[in-house]
Amino acid sequence: MILKSIIDELLQRTDIVAVIGKSVQLKKAGNEFKGLCPFHSEKTPSFSVNPSKQFYHCFGCGEGGDVIRFLEKHDGKSFRDAVAELASAAGVDVPDGNGGNNDRRKAETAADNHALVSRISDWYGEQLLGDTPHIEARRYLKDRCIDRETAETFGLGFAPAGWDNVLKKFGSTASLRRQLEDVGLIVRKDKEEGHFYDRFRNRVMFPITDSRDRIVGFGARAIDDQQPKYLNTPTTDIFRKKCELFGVTQAKPEINRTGTVLVVEGYTDVLALHQTGVTNAVATCGTAMTAENARRLFRLAEEVVFCFDGDAAGRQAAMKALWVMLPEMTDGKFASLIFLPDGEDPDSLVRKDPDWFHNQLKADLQSGLDYLLGKLRDGSGRDRLDGTARYFLRIAEVVGLLPADGALRKIVANFCLKETGACPLSHVQGPAGRRRRKQ
Repeated sequence: MILKSIIDELLQRTDIVAVIGKSVQLKKAGNEFKGLCPFHSEKTPSFSVNPSKQFYHCFGCGEGGDVIRFLEKHDGKSFRDAVAELASAAGVDVPDGNGGNNDRRKAETAADNHALVSRISDWYGEQLLGDTPHIEARRYLKDRCIDRETAETFGLGFAPAGWDNVLKKFGSTASLRRQLEDVGLIVRKDKEEGHFYDRFRNRVMFPITDSRDRIVGFGARAIDDQQPKYLNTPTTDIFRKKCELFGVTQAKPEINRTGTVLVVEGYTDVLALHQTGVTNAVATCGTAMTAENARRLFRLAEEVVFCFDGDAAGRQAAMKALWVMLPEMTDGKFASLIFLPDGEDPDSLVRKDPDWFHNQLKADLQSGLDYLLGKLRDGSGRDRLDGTARYFLRIAEVVGLLPADGALRKIVANFCLKETGACPLSHVQGPAGRRRRKQ
């Protein structure tokens, strides 16, 4: 038997629109996608797919369910084969069903860890917003213009100074101390049992949630001179930094309404934008864009808008992010760019001009793919034959990373043919063998 927790994770990490879209021509209709039902004959579309609920339903014949049921009903797959196909695509490990009690114990341990992290997050919140808050932490919020409503919405907290506050409060037994170590909230000082200290001390705490809106870890900002300034929960069984996004729980309603997600760099940038009404903003968890981030962002929205500094470093970061996004740009999914004025970040900019982001998002955003291709063209030396060949190879890398069955790949290939006189489709490898040069 496959555990429900495994199935839940698999469904959250699968883009139901992309899977069903391989068999049904779907068109965007509000927050849903509609098309002709594949289970009965009809001329007017009554088949809908809801990406936020991960569910499909036909109002004509009544057929409906999740993406696993679709593969069972439409493709004739067994439940286990459908799960295996989706798990392979999503990178989820599915036990073979022979784990028995071991699998159940793992699921129970994960549930206990989630509950513990949630309790500690509530305790951090009391230190910041309770009846006897730590003044220095409240001063930090005031200095950053973060109001109480925003702090409560995002569940902000404070880890007091001292080596063992969490350890004393939540680690009364050896088993609890092991659990605190497992979730990354205390650190083992030496190999002897009982020698631990709190990982987070004298820091404002930013809870990070997973795709099921469970708190799985924290970003922490020092309010004194300790280094590093920002510190994250390390990778644990429930927290994978390269997969998670800060603020996604709070951003989901606006993302679902607009079909757009705005990606910024810092946690306080997300808070500042939220306060000015740009509530579809999220941030990566202290890392550059990863393939896991890209997949999750495109499951959330059709358009991913990156916000970067306008300097050379920001433009280089934009290029790196776009390369990562290319394999996930299925039809109807695209990336756009906003570049900030020199010397500004979203937090500082909205304090000076609260309407700046609203105006930018209403304007025609810069296409990420157009920007990428334009940068590849610059400096290629196309006035020489070897320069044209070099330019061709660069575009071929883009084509090789784009989804093989998508219209965008063909469009970029035709663009390459017009630009260089050669078509890259016969030059690139298939999806399994795609490679590109290091950036």
